[in-house]
Amino acid sequence: MYLLDNDPAALALVGFVLSASIVASALVGGLVADRSDPRAVLIAADLVRGAATGAMGLLSAGGLLEVWHIAVLMIPMGVGTMLFNPAAFAILPRIVPADDLPQANALRSTIRPMMMTLIGPALGGLIVGSAGPAAAILLDAGTFFISAGAVLCMRKLPAGTRARAGGRAVLNELVGGFRYAWRERWLFIALASGTLTLVFYDAPVQVLVPYRVKNDLGAGAEELGLIYAAGGAAAVITGILIAQSGLPARLVTAMYWSWAFSMLSLAAYGGASTVWHAALASVFAQSLFTFAMVAWFTLLQRRVPQELLGRISSLDWLFSTALSPFSYLLTAPAAQLFGASGTLIGAGMLGFAMTLLLWTLPAARTPERSAVRA
Repeated sequence: MYLLDNDPAALALVGFVLSASIVASALVGGLVADRSDPRAVLIAADLVRGAATGAMGLLSAGGLLEVWHIAVLMIPMGVGTMLFNPAAFAILPRIVPADDLPQANALRSTIRPMMMTLIGPALGGLIVGSAGPAAAILLDAGTFFISAGAVLCMRKLPAGTRARAGGRAVLNELVGGFRYAWRERWLFIALASGTLTLVFYDAPVQVLVPYRVKNDLGAGAEELGLIYAAGGAAAVITGILIAQSGLPARLVTAMYWSWAFSMLSLAAYGGASTVWHAALASVFAQSLFTFAMVAWFTLLQRRVPQELLGRISSLDWLFSTALSPFSYLLTAPAAQLFGASGTLIGAGMLGFAMTLLLWTLPAARTPERSAVRA
């Protein structure tokens, strides 16, 4: 994007379209995950995203790619993501015993960062630097089809709740997910925490960190890949440590404080004056984020009924991304007003304070109190 248009507003536009498509399809993805064979949903989602990424790569290879092409192709990417993620989350308790869920989530939170924030960025930076963006994008497209093939090799699992006739049943199921989240107040507060804090996190880290690396630190794709890879290595190590030692008894408190300090990492990105400073900020952010996500996934899978997991996962995504389009809309003007560095520092401090404020609500810590009584 910054090769096409070196302006945060251009990348913010692409992020806005992606986040808006995720928000628009969030609830449908969870409903599909609960009512269908999760294998079929995962395969369909991979094929959709692979086709969209492949189209982007072919346009880039032909020298035809423009900003609006990328923005439009973010729509199927967002829809595919919201088909894939709830199904991937809901399928785990069907194939893993309940006592092994913390280790399974730790393994998942080790492999994903290893690929997405360690090997992926490092390899992507090298490919972009040596062969150009088109080669990297086309390689990325191929991975979606490999993923679809891997899921196809899994044994067939029983489908979730079968579809019932009539739109009223579908609406009732969607409302049922909302009612459950509202009744379990700790869950609603945690979902609201994602809504409020990711406004400060999502667009600043996606838009302004690459911008600072390119324009303030004078670095390129290889260095940006190194920064992300450092955080990926930290996430992998964190996942391995969790798998070995387990999670603390005060799971909710540990989750909120880890998430709060990972938000504060934005300030570290904003204050970085060298690539190595930014890499240390990435280590700080990803290790804490990984711990918070393992705790969160384990908490959901232990306390939410299995037949509701897909819908609650979609609600998680919906709440987390509900204000993300506004985050992207506000990031570019904020960067013009306060600078990229100032915007990152301010966003990190606000997100940190907001997370800890929500943790102070007694209802947020209900799972801990019920565990003590038990």
